Amino acid sequence: DKLRRARDAVCADVRGVLRDELDAFARRGENTDAFDAVIDGGGGDALNTFVRLLKPHTGVIVSYGATGGTPTDFRVHQLFLKQLRWYGSSMGSPREFADMLQFVAAHRMRPVIDAVLPLERYADAFERMARSEQFGKLVLRVAAAPPPRL
Repeated sequence: DKLRRARDAVCADVRGVLRDELDAFARRGENTDAFDAVIDGGGGDALNTFVRLLKPHTGVIVSYGATGGTPTDFRVHQLFLKQLRWYGSSMGSPREFADMLQFVAAHRMRPVIDAVLPLERYADAFERMARSEQFGKLVLRVAAAPPPRL
C-alpha cells in the first residue's frame, strides 16, 4: 500500500519493495540479482540483503543514513565479487543546501504529513512508526509557552 501511495502522491514510477518486505523477498530465493538500485537510509543488517538482490556489474546502492545501525556481519566480498557500486550521500555543501531550499520553495514542494499530534502523545507516534503504519511525517506539536510574567 505504501508503494501505491508513493506512486499516487509524488512519483511517476516507483519499482521495488519496502525495506520490511526485502527479507521475505530474498528468502523466497527467486529474483536474486533482480534490482538495478537500492536507495536506503537504514543501513544495518539489511545491507547483505541489498547486495544479494542487486544485479551484478550494474547494481548500485545509495546510502543516505544508518538508522538501522552498523551491520553485525557484512559480507563485503559480495560487494566486489558482483562488481557493485556503492555511493554515500549527505546533505551536501552549504551552497547545495541553499540551492535545494530555493528549489523546494520555487516548486512549492511540501512534505507528506501523516499525522500531527500534541507533544504529550509522543509515545503514540513512536508506536505508529514501530508498526510502520505511517506514510509521511509524524509531527509533534509543541504548545506555545505563555509569555513571561513581569
